[in-house]
Amino acid sequence: PCLAGTRALPASAVDGGATGGRGDVCQLCPAGWLTTEPGASTCLACPAGTFSSEPGATSWRACRLCPSGSYSPEAGAASCLPCGAAEACPAGSSHPLDPLSLPSHPTGTAPAPSNATWFVGSVSSDFFPQAARRAPSTDQSLARAQLVITTLGGLSFFSFVVVLGLTALYRPRMAELMLRRADVPPISGGP
Repeated sequence: PCLAGTRALPASAVDGGATGGRGDVCQLCPAGWLTTEPGASTCLACPAGTFSSEPGATSWRACRLCPSGSYSPEAGAASCLPCGAAEACPAGSSHPLDPLSLPSHPTGTAPAPSNATWFVGSVSSDFFPQAARRAPSTDQSLARAQLVITTLGGLSFFSFVVVLGLTALYRPRMAELMLRRADVPPISGGP
């Protein structure tokens, strides 16, 4: 079979290239594309916001983040495009940003915009697409989400207690069944 970094094509489909057996022709994946396993029939594209200038790449590590000041709008890029003078492009950008849309920061630098793609930690050679994630949300939106979740949880419990109380007033046996289904032990110590 063809080696990693190449794709196997039928000999009738390609002129030139090393033969990989069984009548296949092994063709190097172009720059910006790769294969991680021998015998692959298609090359995989480096994600938008990254580039690979080397043909025949065998690992997702060959896909490098576009440096700050440049971007890569499409998957499979061999190089990154420079940002315009009136644009902002943090490292790993898949498109230029309007610097005026970035929030201000006390130190004079802008934090990562929420729509930019960032890569965290070491990139796994087998699961590169899963290593991509969005920039973390701000503390303010996190606090707002926690407040909403806590409020909903409290309202759910309060609603259950009110329904249980009203049911206990009018249908005590039904209230007992509700508590048993909710796996609440009896208060009276009975069965």
